[in-house]
Amino acid sequence: MASDWSGSINVKVTEANIRCVVTGTDSDALGVATMSGEASLSRISDTEPPRQEFRLSLAIQGRSALQAKAAATVWPKLFDEVAENDDVIGILLKADEDDHRRGDVFLLATQFDKLMPVMSKFTTGAVVVLYIRKSTLSECDLIVMIDLNTTVIAP
Repeated sequence: MASDWSGSINVKVTEANIRCVVTGTDSDALGVATMSGEASLSRISDTEPPRQEFRLSLAIQGRSALQAKAAATVWPKLFDEVAENDDVIGILLKADEDDHRRGDVFLLATQFDKLMPVMSKFTTGAVVVLYIRKSTLSECDLIVMIDLNTTVIAP
């Protein structure tokens, strides 16, 4: 369930791009958008550090994880948890040596269509909130919901 989250990430957007959009009612319709920015993670648990800051790059695909997996020539094993959970829309990998995290979000075409008008109005400094929960794998967190101020994207 999308309300099953254990932390949130506030992303101050520094760049947002729509690289390719193919619209229509076809279930294979594809859109790709990216955003990046300075992020701050807060967890509900008292056992985690109070706040972690890092750089974040997020790729948003206008197709389900199952469609992406079927089309992929390389599919990381840890992405399977996204493809197998109906209540998860994305995955966020752990930080690299430069304190940078990368994430992938997979949305149905109808959800992606809701996202595009909002992203096209983004200005530098806009804030996006990602709601996450721990993965079964220590290498990542799962994204269960995105709040874009006026639009909420969830499974």
